[in-house]
Amino acid sequence: LTNMGFLAWPFDVLSLALYMVNNATRCYKNVPEDESLRVKIYRKPTHTDQYLNFQSNHPLDHKLGVVRTLFHRAETIITDPKDKEDEQLHITQALKNCGYPMWAIEKATTPRPPRQSKSKQTQCDQGKNRVLVVLPYIKGVSEGLRRIFTSHGIKTCFKPTRTLPNILVALKD
Repeated sequence: LTNMGFLAWPFDVLSLALYMVNNATRCYKNVPEDESLRVKIYRKPTHTDQYLNFQSNHPLDHKLGVVRTLFHRAETIITDPKDKEDEQLHITQALKNCGYPMWAIEKATTPRPPRQSKSKQTQCDQGKNRVLVVLPYIKGVSEGLRRIFTSHGIKTCFKPTRTLPNILVALKD
């Protein structure tokens, strides 16, 4: 082994396998007696818990997506129930510090009812007549327009609008 932890092995694969088997005990020295591992979320010491601010000019779906992603990560990665509870409290506090109200956290974490699948024929028929509208995102206006269009069967997408910094900043050629 070199000082960087890499192994330069001039021999065949069988002798490498024997070397790994004989030295495998070093890899497992931190495993508890019951042979189970506790996995937690690691944050670097410089992590600031800064996530997308709730007051920012982004669609509500993006903000709720941040909440869903953080809670999904905690639910799927962490193995110990006590650690999951601690992580959920940590996430809730971090999101509150970023301006997220409790209703947004609760809305994003409540399980959604499973979607009912439609037959392939229905999906194909819908796809032919489906209309898509791309709107500039304007906080407070775009969400209302999306609800109105959706009620008429029109799908909406948002695109970012040009902002003053985008207009004023000239990129180098």
